[in-house]
Amino acid sequence: MIAEICLGLTLGVNVGTYHFERQSEHNNINPGLYVSCQVSPKGSVVLGGYKNSQYNQSYHIGYKYQLWQEGSHGLDLTTGVVTGYTYAKIVPVLLPGYTFKTSGPATIRISFIPPIAKKVDGGMHLSFERSF
Repeated sequence: MIAEICLGLTLGVNVGTYHFERQSEHNNINPGLYVSCQVSPKGSVVLGGYKNSQYNQSYHIGYKYQLWQEGSHGLDLTTGVVTGYTYAKIVPVLLPGYTFKTSGPATIRISFIPPIAKKVDGGMHLSFERSF
């Protein structure tokens, strides 16, 4: 059934986040897993979970749109929702991402977490992906 819906599958591994606010007590190690189901030539449904920056378990679902791809470099935008933060049960997400395909099977993803006053300090998140 998944093969009938997904044009392609990607498995992602969350690693960690460099937070812009260096004085806070953030968890910088954010292990987790996610899966991305490509549903159109430029769009994918993404869902997964990770240990967030507040040391809580988070779950997310969203839609990733490929903005630009040139050779091994790409830019995308993910919109969706995430759970597990103290300031709201469900938090909206707008997450720009940069991808770089390595010479091997992995893709390196750097996601930009925009700062939101008094809620989110912002940062750069590292993850690795493998498409099937």
